[in-house]
Order: sequence, then structure tokens, then C-alpha cells
Amino acid sequence: MEQTYDELYHEFFARSPIGCGISDEAGRLVDFNDAMLRYSGFSREDIFKIGSVTELYYDGAKERERLLGIARERGDIEREEVRFKKKDGSWFWTLMSLRRVSSGGKNYWLAVIEDITGRKKAEAEREQYVRDLERLTKMMAAREVKMIELKEKIGHLEKKKRV
Repeated sequence: MEQTYDELYHEFFARSPIGCGISDEAGRLVDFNDAMLRYSGFSREDIFKIGSVTELYYDGAKERERLLGIARERGDIEREEVRFKKKDGSWFWTLMSLRRVSSGGKNYWLAVIEDITGRKKAEAEREQYVRDLERLTKMMAAREVKMIELKEKIGHLEKKKRV
């Protein structure tokens, strides 16, 4: 049986490997896909029981309000780095896009989030490697300077010995 456009669109939303969610203006999740569950570790029941995206994901109400302020000012948010909370209390990094839409006289926020925790971890490791390499380079340069100084002292001592 052939699917309608609406059915295909809903299946795309549901199966997308990127987290997709719709919340009302009060911050209650109205609909979301399985990727949102995989990222966070929450179950559908958890989400509907807790209700508030602020309590579920954000690092407090101030962070959500900051992001909504940006979205209102710009009209949307495009791939902003945002840290979200998991069910176990740990954190994961996302790129979030946020759009305000209206339907049936009500306003909603459409959110698309991509988990970039692996990338952020790799960036932090790379930065640590660079710091370690800089520290090692400075130590080696200091060692070279010290070796040159010692060679010069040995050279002066040998000259004195010959004289």
C-alpha cells in the first residue's frame, strides 16, 4: 500500500537519526522521535511524566530562556552548541536548531538536535595534546639551552686545564 505524503513525512520524522522534537511555548514536549530518546536515555513515559524540556534537558531555566531569547531575536537558532542533560545526570553536547511555528492558533518550537559529544571530546583531547606538546617542546628547548651552557663550561674548563 502506498503511503500518503503526511505518512511519509511522519515516518521521516520518527526514523530520523537526528533528534527532532516539538514543544509548546510552555516547554512541554508534544512530539519527539526515537533519536531524542537514544541521546538522553529517557523513555517516552519519562518524558511525558516529567513534561518540561527545561527539567528534562536544559542546564536550568536560565539556559532555556537564554536560547529562546536568541531564537526570538534572530527568528531562529541555527546549529548552536548546547549542552543537554541525560537521564543518568551526565551531559551530552548537541548542535541545536530551533524554529518557532504556529499551528491551530498556538505557537510551538521545532527543535532539531544532533549529538556532537564525540566531536567535543575529540576537540578537548586534541587541545590537551597541543598543550602537552607545547609543554614538552618548552622543556626540550630548555634542556637544549642547558646542554649548550654545559658544553661551553666544559670547553672553558678544558682550555684552563691545557694552560
